[in-house]
Amino acid sequence: MDEKARGFVRGGGRLIMSPADAIYLDMKFDASSPLGLTWARGVTSAERAYAWDPAAVIEGVTDADILGVEAPMWTETVRTLDDIDALAFPRIGAAAEAAWSPAAGPDGERTWESFRTRVGALAPLWARSGIRFTALPGIDWARED
Repeated sequence: MDEKARGFVRGGGRLIMSPADAIYLDMKFDASSPLGLTWARGVTSAERAYAWDPAAVIEGVTDADILGVEAPMWTETVRTLDDIDALAFPRIGAAAEAAWSPAAGPDGERTWESFRTRVGALAPLWARSGIRFTALPGIDWARED
């Protein structure tokens, strides 16, 4: 499929990137997650969803060749709206930042440490909004008292 994508780009097309092992929201967060699947090379942690670079998925495809990013969620294991929230949040934020920001790296503005602090601060807003997010280890989930 990589060669077909490169051929499409050579012909003037632009791609929507959606690698299952990085951005599919229906994948398990970790091995013990009660929701989600593992078919795309195992679990997809929030850190994995954050760290990928759309321009590094297919050799020869650059940022200029990418129209956008898609973060799909297949729902064969989803039974409730809370299940959707639990699978999507906070990975949907990681997907958005991966799509709209420069590549992650220790010297850049986009780092996992910065993201986990910022996404942790969203917990009170999500809770007030009724979003049943997955609280991930290693993130300081701010709580309102």
